[in-house]
Parts: sequence; structure tokens; C-alpha cells
Amino acid sequence: MSTRSAAASSSRKPSKPSRPRKSDEDALILPAAWKERRHKRRGDAAVVGAHEPSPRAMLSSQALAEVERVLRDPGSDPELAERALAHLHGAPDAVGAAVIAAVKVHRSVGGVAWPFADGWVAEHGLPFAVCAYAEFGSATVDSSPGTGGLRVVPVPRYGHHTRAWWRDEYASRRLRTRMAAADDEVYAEAVERLAGCRRDSAQRAVVSYLVPDRRDWVDECCAAPPQDPIRWMPLLALTSADQLAALRDWIPARWWDYPSGVVATMVDGLGAAMAPLLIDALDQDLSVPETRTMLNALALLPSDGAFQALVDRVGRKYVQPALLGAMKRFPVRATRLLAPATSGSTQAAVLARDLLAGHLLAAPQRAAALPELAPEVRAVIASLTATNTRIPDAPADALPPMLVDPDELLPDRIPTIGRWARSGPLPQIRLRDRDQALPREATDHLLTMLAISSPRAMCPGIGAVREACDPESLAEFSWTLFRGWQADGSPARDDWALTQLGWFGDDETVRRLAPLLRAWPGEGRTAKAVKGLDVLGEIGTDVALMHLNGIAQKIRYPALKARAQERIGDVAARLGLTPERLADRLVPDFGLDPDGTLVLDYGTRRFVAGFDEHLRPYVTDEHGRQRKTLPKPGAKDDPERAEAAYQRFAGLRKDVRMIADDQIRRLETAMAARRRWTLTEFQDLFVAHPLTWHITRRLVWIAEDDGAASGRDRDDAAAECMTAFRIAEDRSLADLADDPLKLPETATIHLAHPVDLGPDLPAWSELFADYEILQPFLQLGRPIYTLTEDERKHGRAERFEGRTMPIRGVLRLIRRGWLRGEPQHRSSLTRWISRDLAAGCQLVVGLDPGIEAGNGIDDPDQQITHARFDDSRPDHSDTPCDSLDPAIVSEALAELTDAFEETPTNG
Repeated sequence: MSTRSAAASSSRKPSKPSRPRKSDEDALILPAAWKERRHKRRGDAAVVGAHEPSPRAMLSSQALAEVERVLRDPGSDPELAERALAHLHGAPDAVGAAVIAAVKVHRSVGGVAWPFADGWVAEHGLPFAVCAYAEFGSATVDSSPGTGGLRVVPVPRYGHHTRAWWRDEYASRRLRTRMAAADDEVYAEAVERLAGCRRDSAQRAVVSYLVPDRRDWVDECCAAPPQDPIRWMPLLALTSADQLAALRDWIPARWWDYPSGVVATMVDGLGAAMAPLLIDALDQDLSVPETRTMLNALALLPSDGAFQALVDRVGRKYVQPALLGAMKRFPVRATRLLAPATSGSTQAAVLARDLLAGHLLAAPQRAAALPELAPEVRAVIASLTATNTRIPDAPADALPPMLVDPDELLPDRIPTIGRWARSGPLPQIRLRDRDQALPREATDHLLTMLAISSPRAMCPGIGAVREACDPESLAEFSWTLFRGWQADGSPARDDWALTQLGWFGDDETVRRLAPLLRAWPGEGRTAKAVKGLDVLGEIGTDVALMHLNGIAQKIRYPALKARAQERIGDVAARLGLTPERLADRLVPDFGLDPDGTLVLDYGTRRFVAGFDEHLRPYVTDEHGRQRKTLPKPGAKDDPERAEAAYQRFAGLRKDVRMIADDQIRRLETAMAARRRWTLTEFQDLFVAHPLTWHITRRLVWIAEDDGAASGRDRDDAAAECMTAFRIAEDRSLADLADDPLKLPETATIHLAHPVDLGPDLPAWSELFADYEILQPFLQLGRPIYTLTEDERKHGRAERFEGRTMPIRGVLRLIRRGWLRGEPQHRSSLTRWISRDLAAGCQLVVGLDPGIEAGNGIDDPDQQITHARFDDSRPDHSDTPCDSLDPAIVSEALAELTDAFEETPTNG
């Protein structure tokens, strides 16, 4: 066939085979982008670029001479060399053309096959070209040492030499596209010639790829699939579940890695049969683009299995956008399969409920169109449609002007808002009267206003929206918007979805967001977590500041912790407080009654919530029986009151769980650090507070009357004016004899350390045992450590010197606040750590061989070279030990002692 006739026949549109019509729910409809990515099949409209110059034109005289020299080498295979020389000198031969291409590709750095394939089409026509390409693996160039040069030899069975050039996807794809677009006569001739090019498994794979509509050839290829490097070719020829099953154990683990378009092509050929392969891929370690590709492929498949796989993973990142797409393609299937997933209180159930509610709200007639639904599914639909009845749209005159006509507020260039914001089931935003809601157009205007805002420049109209709309409704809308952004992978261009939580969020928003902020740094999203801290500060409620302070005090990511401390420091400075004193005030009362309890009214039943020594909530019923948790509302309970009480207790448990450990740790630290409060502060923060008093009434306190000590010897006066006491059940103060205690206004209060109680310590322990008072942390039973006379005299804790401390013990001390020393000159090693004991005085512990910067977990165990009390004076002739607080010394020695143990006993 001439070049002109080959080109003309390739450009004709082939006849398109008819396909049986299917219902919308059973049809595979590929989006335009997926159609473009797939490798074409017979019947597809296909356009191929112009032919490249012929292989002969590509070979210079020098290259021709080199090729001919290889072919005439005595070691070359005679038959292959003869056919190649014949083709080189004008007698077309597909095998000979393939041999010449193999030599040329071998001699080229980064050589590729596609120019030869295009050249063959241009010079000899498509049937010759595909046949030559199928023969491309017939020969290889042997350049092994001792062969005396290059020579052409047959490819050994399962060899990978020249066959590696079948990896050139571009050549394969261009030839397959030409076959798909060829007219019937040219196509039939090409198939006939290819029938003789199927001598081994590798050639059968190439031919099946080029002619995927020959199912018998593909079946034969699946029965005996090829080895690498062309495993991808049979995958792109599959059209049935049987073929896929035959190859299931042979398919490479990361089958999607190569070539481009493999997923789109397999989905096009296999349809719903692809679902198990895609689902297995989702459970592997995928990149973000790979994850999106697999999810979007599942969303195209018209099968329950594919849709259910998305529902089962609804809480995972990137799943919701794909699931929303599947819901639009298969609305009936979505209603049927989402309903069972709404059961329960897990995050996945809540997400499924929201998605189904929005789905039904958008088209209420969907439920009526499903007579085959099971009764339990209909019950879910009835419940959702009853509780999610659409609120009437408010008229324009009831809306803020900027939500009706925002043109004056908006810039000339409006940013593009992501599909996640426009397509998701956003809840309606009610007005303040809660009887009307924003129309969809007004909501779209609000989305645009949010998108053009920034953390430092909120769109002016947003303030008016907050005034006009119901806060609870705005907060739920805001969280749903944020969640949609998160599900779409949190694109940076749309990070306003995080910022807007600060403008519309409430305490429930804080409870949902704070755990994410704590987790994000571990996922490499520290910058995102820092923006979240700004959101907490913008919300600014007691609960928000409480969570912000919790992150500032206790999180294992230094960068986020430091930024949270900065923000808490700013708040403290505005209020004229230290961060510690601000933290004292950031404990919400959570709406508890003055006695520290909460009445939960079910209508027919009443429960009372209280707290144990660790601030774990419990409830007692009307008969005084204690239960760990609140029972679910029953049929006889008042539905509204019982559900409200149940949710109230659930929220209380979440809030208190978040702060309980922190408050207990803070009080233990305050005891060890000898923090003091005025009597007024003590009464407000620890006695009258309905939550913290559950902890503080289980501890022993010390009152010191600084006024009584004036004008007397400080140590003697301090000893005489110190009074130990506890907080009784009626919130009065009681001494060791259980007599009421009235403290002077000048008294300061601190937590008693066992060293403060002296000979009274056993009596206090006995009193607490008699009253069955359990302590939140080790106070009365805390070990006391003192220095020996020799240690005090020499200013050194000699008991530790010469011992070996596990590296984990060193790191434990650093986590408790011990400071690393400066690295020594010309070394990154730190050879000492220290603990502040008083102003200008430290306990310095020498380490050998020293620890590296960073976490140091791989450092060796350390020998203690010295443990010295250092008051930073040049003259160490006397010791600072006599002036140190014995409680602080005891804590320092306790921490050192614990550092030698595998399991710490103190904190």
C-alpha cells in the first residue's frame, strides 16, 4: 500500500459497533477526561498526528555503515542478518525492519522505538508497521565481552533485551490508536498479518494489546501471560471478569504505575469487574494522586460493590468528593446503600447521615421511587426527611443587602471556589428567628465573600451575616464547609475554609477542631495546625482558650507548642497575668451546678452527674445507684428532654476528658514548684469552682500568714505560721483535727509537699484513709528524698556519680524540664544537663560520652561523671544546699532516681 493510501485510510472514521442500552444505574459512562486518557479501542473516534520520516531517512551514511557492519559480523544469526540486509536494500521485510530498529535503538543513548513505528507506517502502511512492531522482540544485539564486537542474535526465550524497548508506550499507543481509527479493509489486513506474529507469550501480549477486540487472542494470552517488561500490555486488552480472574495472581502489585492511562483503559474495558482490583489498591501505600485516581475510578463503576467500598471509607481523606460524584451518577443506588451506613454514632455514620440527608433534601422524590426498599431502610429515610425538612427561603428584604446584591463588596476578579464547596450537601443557614433560611443564591454569595477574605482582612459583609443569622446554624454550616475542604485534601488555595471557622465557630467547633490540630503536625501539616491556633484564638470562648492552653502546655510537637505558647502569652499579657495564672482561670465551669454536679432530666427519670478523683464523670440514678455512663433515652422518656440531656452529658464527657489530665498534672507541678496563691485566688479557683473542687478537695493544702511572720526570724516564723488543711465536703476548710479553720486575708496558699507535714504526715494519711478520700496524684504517699550530711557538705549528690543512666532516662529528664548544656567546642555533643532549683542555683549532672542534638534515642547510655549543686559563683568553697527548699531538692533527687529505672515511679 502506498504512503498516500495508508494515510488516507487511517483518517477515515470506522464504523462504530452498537451497544445494548442499559439503565442509568447500570451504565458505565466515562467522563471526557477519562476518555481522553484511555488507550483507544476499535470503534473509538481517534486522531493521530502526522507520520514521522521513514527509518531510511533517519539513518545517516555513517549509521547505515554501522548497522550493516553489525549485520555482517560472523557471529550474527544468518537468517536474521539476511532478512535485515534485504530490507535495508529495498525488499520490505517486517522481521528485517525490526532487526534494524533493534540495532539502532541499542546504539542510541536513550533510544526509543516510536520514530521507527511511525516511519514504517509512512513508508509501508499500517499492516506492515504493526507486524514489524510485533517482531521487535525477535532479535537482540549481543555486546558481551569476548564476542569480538556487536552481533545480532535471536532473543532467548523470556529474554528481556530488545523486548525492553516494548516499554516504549508512545510507539505502542500510537499504533493502537491507528488500528482503532483504521478503515475496515486496512484493519482486516493488519489483523491477518498479526496472526502470524504470535509465536511466544511476549508476542501474543503485544498483538493482544494492538487488537484487544480479538477476545480469543486475549483469552489465550491470559492463559499463558508474558514475563516482564511488558506485563502492562495484556491488562489494557481485558474486557471480561473471566480474563481478569485468569490474570489475578499474575498482575503486578503496583499495576497502575505504568503506562499512563492504564486505570482509565482498564475501567473502560472491564467496567464493574474492576472494583476488586481498585479496592485492593486503596489498601496499599498510595500517593495522593494515586489515591484520587482509584477513588474516582470506583465512583464511575455501576455496581453495588464499588459504591459500598466508597461508603465503607467515607471517613478517609479524599473519599467524600468521589462519593459525591458517585451519588450524582447513581442516585437510586446512593439512597439504598447509604441508609444502612447511617446507624451508630461513629464519625463514618455521622458523615453518611449528612450525605444522605443532603441527597434526599435535594430530591425528595427519590425515596418514593424505590418501592423495593427494605423496611429498615425506609425507616432511616423517614427519620432523615422528618428532621431535615427544608426551611422556607427568606425573602430578599429579610436578608443582609450584601447577600442580595454583593457587587459593591466583591472585587472585579472573583476567585474560583472549589467543587467541594459547591457540590456538597451544605446545611441551610437559618435567620435569627429560625423560621426562614438563606436561599441557595445568598449562600453562594456568602461562599464568595468567604473565599475573598483572609485571616487579617475579613470581608466587611461577614459581620452583618453573623448579626442576621442563627449562631448554631452558622456554626454547623461552617463545620460542614470545613469538612468538605478536608475531604478534598485541604487544597492550600482554599484554606479560607479553615479560617472561616474562627468567624462562625462555637464551642462544639472547638471540640471537633482541637484533636485535629494536635494530630496535624504528625502528618507533616504543622503550618496548617498553626493556622488552626489562630482559629481557636478568633473564637475566643473559655472553651477555645482552654484548648489553646492545653496545646501550649502539653503536645509533643515543639513547633506547634511554641506557637501556642506565644498566643497564650499574648492573651495573658493583655490581661496582666502570667501564663500560669491565666491557665488557672481557663477552666470552664461547663454549666455545672454550684455543688459540682449536673442534673440530667429525662422527663420520667432524672440522673445526677458527678466526678471522681481523676475527673472521670459518672451518674447516679434516683435510687442512688452509681453508673459509669448515662443510659440511652427509652420509649417512656420525654423525647426532646431526654435527647438533649443525653447529648449534654456526651459533650460534658468530651470537654472534661480533654482537660482532666492537664489540670491534675498542673496541680502536681504546682506542688513540686511551690506555687502560691492569695486566699482570694484560692477561694475562687479551687474552692468555689464547680469542677476543680472535685480534685482540690482530695488534697492537703498549706496556709502561710506572711503578715504574722513580719519582724521575726523568717524560718522560725514560717514554721509557726504554716497551717495544713483540707477542703471539706461542704467547702469549708478543716485542719488535721477536723476543726473548722478560718484563714486571715493576708494568708497565701500552696499545696503541701510531704516534707511540709513532718511528723503529721502519718496522721493526715490516716485521716484520708478513714474518709476514703482517693487522691488525684501521689501526694501523701509521695517518697521523700533528702541529702546525706556528706552530700550536703560537699554540695554534690554523690550517690549518682559513677552510675550508668539509660539514654531513655536522660531523655525523660529533658521532657520533665531539665535543660541540655551547650555543645562543647568542635563537637555536637552535650556533656551535661541541669535543673533549676532556685534563683541562680542549679543541679548539674555530667554525662559521658554525651548526647547528640535532637531526640537522642540512638545515643548510648550515659555514665554520670558528677551531680553538683552549682550556684554559679566562682568560689565554691561553701555549699548552697542549706538554703534550698527541701521539697524542691526532694523532687530533683526523685527525678534523678527515676531516670535510672526502666519504668518511672514518680510522674
